Amino acid sequence: MSPGLHLQSHTHSVQNLPPPSGRRTLTRRRYRAVISPTFELEMRAHGRPDLFHHPRAGGLTVVLVGVLWLAAVAAGFAVAMRHEKTAAPDHDVATRFPEDAVCVAPLGKPMLIVFVHPKCPCTRASLEEVAALHHRCGDKLDMQFVFLERGDAPWRSEDTEHWETVRAINAGPAFVDVSGTEHRRFGATTSGEALLYMPDGSLAFHGGVTVGRGHSGVSAGRTAIEAIVLNSTGSGRDFTRTKVYGCPLESPCRAAGLCGRTE
Repeated sequence: MSPGLHLQSHTHSVQNLPPPSGRRTLTRRRYRAVISPTFELEMRAHGRPDLFHHPRAGGLTVVLVGVLWLAAVAAGFAVAMRHEKTAAPDHDVATRFPEDAVCVAPLGKPMLIVFVHPKCPCTRASLEEVAALHHRCGDKLDMQFVFLERGDAPWRSEDTEHWETVRAINAGPAFVDVSGTEHRRFGATTSGEALLYMPDGSLAFHGGVTVGRGHSGVSAGRTAIEAIVLNSTGSGRDFTRTKVYGCPLESPCRAAGLCGRTE
């Protein structure tokens, strides 16, 4: 029997099937039972695809999953980058060294005061840059560190990693500002914020020393401080300002998914 007659015979047998009772879904099992395997092969031979094995179905699924995965990765990367480059809002600070400050006033050389949240993971990079400043400037620059410790904090500043880092830098004394009076006296609001005062008490620099949250490397702030200290260009001019990247001093600092865990 010729292929054409064979196809016609099966087509006739399908058309004479009794109509299904009620509304029933054409499942894979019913498809296999109603239409003979021979007829299905002939459907494929005549260029009609199998309803349940479309040759492009698997490829389209892989492409769709890949696109969704790339979109999720891109969204997460965008959130991380936005957080990394989010600086503290601009604000005013003391343009003259406060006379009632607990910190020691500059004595014959510039004084850099660094404010630290003991649990801010972003500040790890700030302290790395401060250590580099100390190495570059040596005895031409004095430093002091002010740790803000909230009264309800479940930890002591002296027991934190940042405190140990400051001790290792060995560039100047560290103070614990329990009441928050000292950082408000200077106007500091962000962990990693640095104020550079000249021997005459004038402010020469205000800002941060990193390129982003938790990222060390040569920054505009570090470069500016080095130029002021090494070239003595700070007195008698407007102070230099750069962006500060860090957590608010008076916050619990729990940005676990973006800049590290704090507890």
